[in-house]
Amino acid sequence: IHLRPELDWGYVSEAAANLAEERYDDAIKNYDDALVTSPDHTSLILMRGEANRLAHRYAQAVADFNAAIHKDSKYVAAYRLRACAYLESGDARQAVSDYEQALDLDPNDLALRENAGIAQWDNGDYRDAVKNFEKSATDPKNAKRVMYSELWLHLATVKRGDDDTELGQRTNKLDLKTWPGPLLSLFIGTTTVDDVLSVAKHADADARNDQSCQASFFVAEWHLEHSEIGAAGPLLEQARATCRSEGPEAKAARAELKRLAP
Repeated sequence: IHLRPELDWGYVSEAAANLAEERYDDAIKNYDDALVTSPDHTSLILMRGEANRLAHRYAQAVADFNAAIHKDSKYVAAYRLRACAYLESGDARQAVSDYEQALDLDPNDLALRENAGIAQWDNGDYRDAVKNFEKSATDPKNAKRVMYSELWLHLATVKRGDDDTELGQRTNKLDLKTWPGPLLSLFIGTTTVDDVLSVAKHADADARNDQSCQASFFVAEWHLEHSEIGAAGPLLEQARATCRSEGPEAKAARAELKRLAP
């Protein structure tokens, strides 16, 4: 940067280092400086918006994503990230709208379909969520995505008011011993709540927090399916408090608690 301040890639590289250390203010300043040298570089606006989202500055993030979309109305990543910002700020309706626009532009993106389905689930659009999870659960290259999609497909099917008697049949070729397989086994009925919580608790250090928070959320949903609201509530509160804010379980727990509120 000192030698060639007119080159935006130096600022972008430093921003990446700052983001890795969660120094969001410094990263945002890096993007500001890069945009001085390259004001028409749409991806820089998008990256600054993502830094604002990671810093939980959702209004600023949405403003940046709006600017990126204004420059390029077919910028799928901008719709996707704006949807994330809306969902994390509690606006599931706007998130669903953005995901639908992104899917209109890229209908074959299975990860995008899964994310859209989760936003629809949060918003109570269970029928549309089922359609997206049915598609994302067919991913031939990502068995873990298939398992997560099958979990969400089951939840959406039950919320829609239908019995999901085919979950075991749909997942009989998956390795349910690997995470999140134990969660699927719980809904199939081949394991217990205590076993699932134990598996999550004894995961390796890198995975323990994510698996524990996911166990809290999905076990809470299992309790709700069995009309055990008293047991579900504390687990949903735990998921909301311990799951990563950008992960789907924290947002879904918040949406579920809102639905359960008197």
